Amino acid sequence: MKTTKGKHTIDNIILTKHNNGNDNLMYDADGKTFEFDGEFYVDKKHNLHHEHLFEDGEEMEIVIPYENGNY
Repeated sequence: MKTTKGKHTIDNIILTKHNNGNDNLMYDADGKTFEFDGEFYVDKKHNLHHEHLFEDGEEMEIVIPYENGNY
């Protein structure tokens, strides 16, 4: 999955569920790898939401399915 907004891109999104409330989300934003562990917001449609803040202040939301293990 690749998401583009203006001059920024987010791709190579990987979600690893640990079934203990401490999941791992990893992705590349403008070619740089980011990794987050912990709890994430999951909506009623079982989509995980995460906001990435770029160095120039622009935000981009990552929305991926959460219900089936790895994305």
